[in-house]
Amino acid sequence: MDTGFDPLTDLDESTAGENRRPLPETVSFKNPFFTFTDGITFETREGEEDPVMVVPMTDQTISMHFPGVIRELQLKHEDDDYIMLETIAKSLEFVCALRMGDPIPSEILSGKASWRIMEKHRMIARHRLTMQLVSWLSGSEELITDPEELIRQMNDPETKKKVDDAFVSVAEALGYTRDDKEKVVSLVETFAEELAYIEALREVFNEVRRIRATVDELIKASKYDETSRESAQSVFRLLQQAIQSYSYEFLQIDAQTGEIISVLKNANSQILFIRKVRDDLARRLLAWDELERKWRKLSKQNRKEIEEVTMETYRFLALRFLPAVNWKLVTQSLDEKASNSESVW
Repeated sequence: MDTGFDPLTDLDESTAGENRRPLPETVSFKNPFFTFTDGITFETREGEEDPVMVVPMTDQTISMHFPGVIRELQLKHEDDDYIMLETIAKSLEFVCALRMGDPIPSEILSGKASWRIMEKHRMIARHRLTMQLVSWLSGSEELITDPEELIRQMNDPETKKKVDDAFVSVAEALGYTRDDKEKVVSLVETFAEELAYIEALREVFNEVRRIRATVDELIKASKYDETSRESAQSVFRLLQQAIQSYSYEFLQIDAQTGEIISVLKNANSQILFIRKVRDDLARRLLAWDELERKWRKLSKQNRKEIEEVTMETYRFLALRFLPAVNWKLVTQSLDEKASNSESVW
C-alpha cells in the first residue's frame, strides 16, 4: 500500500483552509499611518496580552496596542492592514520584534522552524529513529534519547547488521514491497529533520538542568553569606518548577513518537504535532540563551557577578513561574520610579 504522503504538499494543504488569502511574506502596510516616521517596531511586552506598535519620537516613544490601532483606523477583518497586524501578532510568538520590511517567520508561512540547528542534532534524531526500527524488529521497541548511548548502539556491529533488515520489514508493515525500502528511508529522513529540532531543544533543556546543579552548589557553599544563600534557594525552587514543566513537554513528545510504526503510518498528523510542541518549547527554552551563557562563563570566585546573575535568573523565572500577584509584590519595590520616557496609547 502506497501512503502517497508528500510532507511538504500534504502539510501545506492541511492548513490551507485556515487562511482566505495568501499571507504576506514581509511586513508592509498600505495606510501611511504605519510609515509616517522611521524606526517603528512591533513588539510584545511581558505581562501584556496585546502586541504594541512602538513609535520613536523626539523626546519619547509611544506604544500603541494593536486593538487601539485597529479601532482608531476603523480596520475591518478583510482589510490588508488588519490581516498584516494579525499576521504580525502571530509572528511575535516566534520573534522578539518586527520592523518594516522584515520577513514573516517561516513558522507562520510554512510551518518550518526559523531558527537553526546543528548537524549533530540531525544525527541524534536519525540514530534515535533507526534504533527504534531495530528494536521494533526484535519485538521490544525501545526509545533511546541519550546521545552517547545512541552513538554506542549505532557503532555496535550487531546493530549495523540489523538496520537493513529493519527498513525492509518496516516497508512491508507499511504496505510497501520489500523493494520499496527507500521510501521508508526517505520517510525516516523527513521525521529525523523534524525531530532534530526537538533534540536541539533537549540540549538547551539539559543546560538549564546544569544551571540548577550550579545553583545547588552555591547553596551548599559555606563561604557565601545567608542573604546570598537565600537568594540561591529562591532561584533553585523556581528552577525546580521550570524543569518539571519542561520535562512534561519532552515526556509528551517522546510518548507520542515512541511507537515507530504508528508514527510512520500517521505521518501528516505526527509532523504537525511535533511542530506544535517544537514551537511551544522553542518559545520557552530559547529565551534562556543569554542567561545560560552567563552561567556557563560564571566565575565562582566573583561574588558580585554571582549575585547579579542570580538576581537576573530570579527575575526571569519569577515572571514565568510565580503567580502574577506574587510577582507583582516581588518587583514592586524595584519599579517604584516609573519611567517618563514612554507613553502608552
